[in-house]
Amino acid sequence: MKPIDHALKFTCKTIAEEIMGLDFQVNPINFSTGYSDQWRVNAARFHNMQAYFTYAAVSMLQGPRPTPENDDGDGNADQKDPRESQDENVIGEIVSDDTQDHDQDPYPEQAQEQDEEDDQDEDEDDDEDQGEDQDEENPSEQVLLPPCCTDAIVEEVAQRYPDFKPILEMIMSGRDITTQGQHFGLVPTFKRQAVLYTLELALQHGSIPEDWYDHMFHRPRQLFALQKRFPPWLCCLTEYEFFDVIRQSVTTCFTKRQYEDYWDKPHLSGFGRREYTQGKYRFSAAALAIRFLSRLSVDLRMHLRKIRLHEDSVSVAYPETHAQGLIRFCIENPKLRIERRLDLWRNVFQSLPCTDEVESFDFTLEKSWITDTTNSGRGPGLWSLTLTDKVALWIMEALALVPLGMPKESFTLVLDGGEAPEQCSEIFQQIVQRDATWQAAWEMVAANEFAEESFSNKRIHHCYTMDGFPEAMRDMENDLHGFIQCTFDLRPNVWDVDKETEKFRLLTLQQSHAMPVDHQMFFQPPEPLPSWRDLLAENILPEFFGEQAIVEGEVDYDRYLEGSDDEESENHELGPNASDENYAKILKQRDDLLMERLAQGFMFFNLPDPSSDSDDDDDDDDDDD
Repeated sequence: MKPIDHALKFTCKTIAEEIMGLDFQVNPINFSTGYSDQWRVNAARFHNMQAYFTYAAVSMLQGPRPTPENDDGDGNADQKDPRESQDENVIGEIVSDDTQDHDQDPYPEQAQEQDEEDDQDEDEDDDEDQGEDQDEENPSEQVLLPPCCTDAIVEEVAQRYPDFKPILEMIMSGRDITTQGQHFGLVPTFKRQAVLYTLELALQHGSIPEDWYDHMFHRPRQLFALQKRFPPWLCCLTEYEFFDVIRQSVTTCFTKRQYEDYWDKPHLSGFGRREYTQGKYRFSAAALAIRFLSRLSVDLRMHLRKIRLHEDSVSVAYPETHAQGLIRFCIENPKLRIERRLDLWRNVFQSLPCTDEVESFDFTLEKSWITDTTNSGRGPGLWSLTLTDKVALWIMEALALVPLGMPKESFTLVLDGGEAPEQCSEIFQQIVQRDATWQAAWEMVAANEFAEESFSNKRIHHCYTMDGFPEAMRDMENDLHGFIQCTFDLRPNVWDVDKETEKFRLLTLQQSHAMPVDHQMFFQPPEPLPSWRDLLAENILPEFFGEQAIVEGEVDYDRYLEGSDDEESENHELGPNASDENYAKILKQRDDLLMERLAQGFMFFNLPDPSSDSDDDDDDDDDDD
C-alpha cells in the first residue's frame, strides 16, 4: 500500500481547511496484533498485572485463610504458588491440566458420600489424622474465615447481577472459589464486575474486618484505583508504572512475574518449578488502536469512518475484553465503524479458554507446545475439549459490548477461517454447534432430572460452556450478517436439541459429564497452513528450541522495594516514602513526558517518525532522553 500524499494539503490554507480529515474519511485504518522484541517482556508483565488484579479482587471477596501456627506473622503464609498443585516435575515436564481434571471425579460431593459408605468401618482416628494431613498438603481445602459478605450485601448484588448470587452463597458457606478451576459458566466481564461491586458494597457496609488488611495484597480502595488506572486494553507501560503497582503490594508468587528480571532467562522457582520466559507476548490490535485514538484530537477522531482490527496472533491481558475500550470512541463518533477480525488458527484456537483466577497466571506460550509434542496423555493437534470454550469466550465477550454501551451498528466481530475455511466449517459443525446443543440439552435435564443438584455441580459439567452460548450460536446461524460474522460457511446445525435431551436423560450425572471427553477429537490445520505444532512454535523465541541452561534459584526482588530500575526514579522523590502530593506531581510529569515522546505512536514498532523532516528531530529526541 502506497503512503498517502499529503502535499495537496499544504498548497494553501483554504484547501487545507476544506480537505481537513479527508484522508481519515476515505481510508480505513488497519491495526494488527503488535509484537517487538523491545516490548515482549512489557506485554508479559502487563498480562500478569491484570491476572493479579483479578485474583486479588476475588481473594478480598473470599477472605484470608486462617494463619497457620508456623506463620512468622508477616501475613504471607498463604501465598504458596497455587500452580504447584499441578503434576509437574522440576525439569519442566508439563502434564495437561485438562487431562488431569478428567481423571478425577468431577463431583466430589457424590464421591464423598460413596467413600463414607465404603469406609464406615475404618478407624475414626485414622480418618481424622488423614484429613489433617490432607489439609496441610492442600491449603485451598482448609476452612476459610467468615467472608466479608452479609446477607444484605448478597441480596443487593443479586439485584444487579442475579447470576452471581449462587457464587456468593458458596463463599458464604465457606467454599474457596479461587482454587476451584472453574468459571461456573459466567461471562468473565460480568463476573469481574460483580466481584468489584460486591467489594464496593462491603466497604460501604463496613463489613471488611480491619485485621484482614494484613493478609491482603492491596487494600480494596487501592485496588479499585489501580484497576481504573490500568484497564486491560492499555499497552506499553513505563517501568515506573509497574513499580508503582508493585511497591504497594506484598511480593509473592502472584506479583513476581511483574518484575522485569523474572523474564531475563528461564529458571527454577523456589518451589522447584521451571519458569518459562521465552514466549512472544503481544499486545492486541484493539489495544494499539485505543492507544492511537487516545492520542488524536477530538476533531480528527470525528473524521474517522472505518477501523479494521486484525487480531492475527495470541495477545495478552484478556484480549477478548479489549473492545470495551473502544466504546467511548464509537459513542463520540456515531459514523465510526469498527471491524474486529479474529484469526481462528493463530489466535482464537490458541488463546486461553475461560478459566478461573489462578489459571490466568499460567499464560505460558511454551506450555501449549510442550503439551502437544510430549506424551501428556492426550493426542496431538487442536483439542476439541477446550476448543468450544475458547470460541465461546470471544463470542460472549463481544455480545457483552452492547449492554456495556457499544452502539450495535458501530461494531462487528468477524471469525476468520483464513486459509482453511472448509475445515473451520467442519469444526464448527462437528464440535462448536454440537457443544452448544449439548449445553441446551443439559440445561433442560439439569432443571428436571437433576433439579436437586447444586449450582456448582450443574455449572462444572463439561456440557455447560457459558451462559447464553446456545442462544448466541442460534442467532449467528439465523443471521449470517449480524453482529458476529464468519468468513467461512456457517452451516445449519445438524444437532437436534430434543434428541440430545433424550440421550442425556438415559445417562447418569458422571456419564453425561464425560461425553465431551468420550467424543474428543484432534484437528490438524490443512495445507497451506503449517502443522499445529509449528503454529504454536510461532509464539516462542527460537532460543527455546536450542540447548540452554536453566538457572536455579529465584531472582532477587528486594531491590525493587528500594527503588525502580528506571534512571529517572533514582531521584529520592520517587521512592515509596514520598508524600502523596509529591508523588502525584512526579507521576503526572512522567506521564506528560511519555505522552510527548509517544504522541505519534511509532515507538512501539521501532519505525521512524514520518513527521520528522530531518535528523535534527531525532537528535532532539535523544537529548530529551
